[in-house]
Amino acid sequence: MIKEICDLLKEEVRFIHLQYKTWDEQALYLNQGNINAQLVKLQKNVCNSGFCTDINGAKFPSNYRMPFCSTFFRPTSKIQSVDSALHSMGTHIPVCEVLKILQNDPKLTKKNMRGNYLNSDHFMDLFIGNILGSRWIRLTTLEKYYEEKDILSLTNNLRVHAQEVLTYSEEEVQNYKRER
Repeated sequence: MIKEICDLLKEEVRFIHLQYKTWDEQALYLNQGNINAQLVKLQKNVCNSGFCTDINGAKFPSNYRMPFCSTFFRPTSKIQSVDSALHSMGTHIPVCEVLKILQNDPKLTKKNMRGNYLNSDHFMDLFIGNILGSRWIRLTTLEKYYEEKDILSLTNNLRVHAQEVLTYSEEEVQNYKRER
C-alpha cells in the first residue's frame, strides 16, 4: 500500500509504503514464502532511494519529528469467523527494524518487536501531522522515482495507492504566491 499527502500548491508530496502480512499474533516466519524477498525489495527500492533522509542526508531532522522513515511492515491478524470482533494488534514496524530482527531470529513476534513499532491508533495521525514518513519532495521527483522503479505499472500485484490532497483557502493561496 502506498499512502501520499500531496500539497498541490507547493507541488510537493510525502509518502509511506506499507507491506501487509497476515499473522496469528504469535509469530510470523519471515523466511516463509516471499516475505523476506519483499522486505529486501522494499529496502532496496524505497529505503535505499534516499527518501528516509532529509535533503542533507540526515536520518533525523533538526526539528521535532521521528526519523524520515517511509517504509513499514504491518503484521495483520486473521479474522477467524464471520461473527468475530474485528480486532488486530495494529503494529507498524519500519522495514529496516524487521530486517535487523531477521538477522537474529527467523520470526517476528510481539516480544522481539517491542520498542520498535507504532500502533495503528497513532500511526496515521503521526503521518498526517508530518511527524512520520518521508520528507517533502517535489511531485516531479516522486513521479520520476515511480517511473524508474516501475512501481505504478505493476499489474500482477495487489496494490492500494491512496492520496490525500491538502486544500487551501483563496487567501492562503494568495499569501503563498506573494511570499514566493
